[in-house]
Amino acid sequence: MSDNENTQNKSTSEKTRLAAIIIGALIVLLLGANLFTRGGSTNGNSKVVFTPVSTTVAPLSPVAELVNQAVLLVRSGQYDTALSVLDKAIATDPNYGLIYYNQGVARQFTDKTADAVESYTKALSFNNADANSYYNRGLALRDLGKLTEAEADLRVAVSLDAKWAAAKFNLGNVLVSLGKKSEGEKLIADAKTLDSSLGK
Repeated sequence: MSDNENTQNKSTSEKTRLAAIIIGALIVLLLGANLFTRGGSTNGNSKVVFTPVSTTVAPLSPVAELVNQAVLLVRSGQYDTALSVLDKAIATDPNYGLIYYNQGVARQFTDKTADAVESYTKALSFNNADANSYYNRGLALRDLGKLTEAEADLRVAVSLDAKWAAAKFNLGNVLVSLGKKSEGEKLIADAKTLDSSLGK
């Protein structure tokens, strides 16, 4: 290989690396508001949250790219397409836990509530300290009428993040439904102190 060809290959490689960095930075900008905070769509006072894949400026793995693509599709309301992309992610690397969390979110938005519970349970097998998975699974269980199980999950979510108003609010409502009125009303009041928009 000549010096000119070698220089040209390095230049192409450098351009590819630079393009990957720029794409990574754009993804961070697009997702930035929710990279480290809870976000998502609201359904009354019950927020379904989703956490995008943490994006770095280094090139992402193929499965991380698919999950990021699915997150953007969920945000734009294209849930079925997101689920198809997540199926590809599972085929790429079934041991990437965020796939199942985001699959649960997409399923929950498409009223596939029992399937969403299954997805969150799988996500928790990879990260059993994920407050978002416990919270969303708790909401799904509540919607399925499984209030005792919903209570358990929402209690874990609150224990993992004691300042999460929506988790306290929804736990309080579940407790009231279960006849635990005093404890439930106290949690609802605490939640409204943290977020005055709850219950309006």
